Amino acid sequence: MITPYKYKNQETNIFRETVKKLYLHK
Repeated sequence: MITPYKYKNQETNIFRETVKKLYLHK
């Protein structure tokens, strides 16, 4: 159960980073 949570957390982190990058780029 820890694996899915960690995976989801990592995915969210990447998504958040992408959004931040796009926001900064804009």
